[in-house]
Amino acid sequence: LLTLFTTFYAISFFLFSETGKQKYLHLFFAGIVMAILTKSVQGLLFLPAIAIYVLISGVLHKLLRNRWLYIDLTVVVAIVAAYYFLRESANPGYLKAVVTNELGGRYLSTTENHRHEFTWYLNLLMTSQFAFWFLFVPAGWFTGFFLNVGILKRLTVFSGILLMVYLLIISFAGTKLEWYVAPMYPFLALLAALVISGIFSLLSESDLSVKSAWRPFLPFIFLMGVFVLPYQQIISKVYKPRETENDIEFYMISHFLQDAAKGKHNLQNHVISYEGYNSHLKYYTDRLNQQGMHVIHKDTSALETGDEVICSQYFTREFIRKKFIFTETGSYYNVKTFRIDGIRSKED
Repeated sequence: LLTLFTTFYAISFFLFSETGKQKYLHLFFAGIVMAILTKSVQGLLFLPAIAIYVLISGVLHKLLRNRWLYIDLTVVVAIVAAYYFLRESANPGYLKAVVTNELGGRYLSTTENHRHEFTWYLNLLMTSQFAFWFLFVPAGWFTGFFLNVGILKRLTVFSGILLMVYLLIISFAGTKLEWYVAPMYPFLALLAALVISGIFSLLSESDLSVKSAWRPFLPFIFLMGVFVLPYQQIISKVYKPRETENDIEFYMISHFLQDAAKGKHNLQNHVISYEGYNSHLKYYTDRLNQQGMHVIHKDTSALETGDEVICSQYFTREFIRKKFIFTETGSYYNVKTFRIDGIRSKED
């Protein structure tokens, strides 16, 4: 949702700079409101890049003379201020939490052990998140920059500034999370599309020395060659999903509970011992309880003799092994089920 609104307001501003039409300025500010209400300050991270584009594109004078700039800006501030005021009234301490987490806390320091090197986001894009398409991006930038079509050239410059400034902002942050690069994807895709479109047009229009019967099919053969590998990967991911090694610790218990809801495991009167964030388990436990399984959550420290325990976290399994006499009743990847038979004595 954040990516939708940041893309929406960025493109709206570009269209305003190209056409001068007032509706695009209104849409720009509407997008900013929705981005802020979606993810607070994170929704504003394209604005420094847009400010740079305003300065180099000659739009500044036209923008400052537009009375709707000040009216729309006032409306945005009023809506956002009203939201935060109402939220603080309903939930005292909310503004303090926003200041601590959004206005410097997460950016200037590392929270929840999400510390990574400066080039971490760039490496993610190159190796996994945008890996197949990444080489198309610089090629697309050069293609768009040297095109004779003015609007495509300006769109290329606009997209390049957005991407570089946004990447620098998030790369300097003390807290780094994989999803922070998501707002970059549409503009990375746009630059990649420029070079693919250029090659397609070249093949469509050029007089290559090939048999005339094959010539009309060359552009489409090229497209199939470009997209066949990504489509294979998507089909495999959708129809034959496999968790990565990094995700197994977190997600395999969800697969286990999903199978139980389908009747593959009997979890009657079992206890789930899972420390920390566990919202990804709630749907399955609700389904199991609707089926009459009576599955409950219990803190690890509250476990007792007689409990039939489901656990997947390493430290939880080790706690059970050290404190209790138990029988292992099942195993599924890192998910274990134990029956607690007693408490170990000091001699044990």
